[in-house]
Amino acid sequence: MRGGRTREVLTGLYATACLSALAFAAINALLNRAAFCVS
Repeated sequence: MRGGRTREVLTGLYATACLSALAFAAINALLNRAAFCVS
């Protein structure tokens, strides 16, 4: 049983998903602000 390894992988996936979600939110906010300034 390699439960520790599985936990490491799951933690890595969770961190990656969290970072990508934060990046998406930041880009979305920047795009919204740019569109608001242009209009």
